[in-house]
Amino acid sequence: MSPLTLGSWDVRESCQTLRMMLAYAHVDYEMTHYSATKTEDGYQKDPSVMIDKALGLKFQKLPYLIDGDVNFSYLPAVTRYISEKFGLHGKTHKERAIADMLSTYLFDVYNTLNMIVYMDEAQSLACKDLFLKEGLMYTKSGNEFLSEIEKFMNGKKWAVGEYITYADFELAEALHVLCKLYNEDVLDDYQTLKAFHKRFFEIPEIMDCENKYRNLPIYNKWAAFGSSTEAS
Repeated sequence: MSPLTLGSWDVRESCQTLRMMLAYAHVDYEMTHYSATKTEDGYQKDPSVMIDKALGLKFQKLPYLIDGDVNFSYLPAVTRYISEKFGLHGKTHKERAIADMLSTYLFDVYNTLNMIVYMDEAQSLACKDLFLKEGLMYTKSGNEFLSEIEKFMNGKKWAVGEYITYADFELAEALHVLCKLYNEDVLDDYQTLKAFHKRFFEIPEIMDCENKYRNLPIYNKWAAFGSSTEAS
C-alpha cells in the first residue's frame, strides 16, 4: 500500500501538527514541500500555481493530504481525517467535544498571531509586543490566552485526561510558537503548561519529528518575523 502524501509550504505553520500526529501514530508518509518564489511584487503566495493538477485535488490549497483514492485540502479537514483514522480524536462523544473545543479555542490564538506576523514590518513588530501584554482590538492578550488554557489543563495529563488527542498536538505547537516568537520564559508563570510542553516534546516520536524538520522556519518568507530558521 502506498504511503500517504502530505503537501505543505516549507514552513512549520499549519503543517507541523500533522507531521507530529503521523509520526506519533507510526504512519509512513511522503512529504512534498512547496517554496514561495520571489516575484516583482513580493512573493508567489498562490499554491494553486505550484500544485500539479494531475494530483486531482478538489481544491488547490495547502496543506493537502492524499491517501489512496481520497484527498483533502485545508488544515481542518486534513487534521480531522488523520485524527479519526489513527485514533487521535477521543474515544467518546464527550472527549471528542472537549478536543474540538480546545482546538477551536487555539484557532483564535493562531489567527491572531498570523494576523500580526503578516502585517507590514513596523506595524507587525509593534503589535507583537502589544499582543502578549494587552491584546489587540477584538482579541485577548497572549497572557489571557495562556491563563485560560492553564486553568483548563490544570490537573490533566492531556486535554481529555489520560491519553493524547489531536488537540494536544495543536496546543503543544501553539506553545512552541509562542516560546520561539517571544522567549522560552513566556511559560514561567504557567507551570501546568510548561510541564505539558516539556512532557509532549519529550515523546520519542515527537523528538524524532522535531529533529527531522528542525530547519523549517515557523512562518513563510513574507512574514515580518518568524521566517528564519533561527526562529523555528
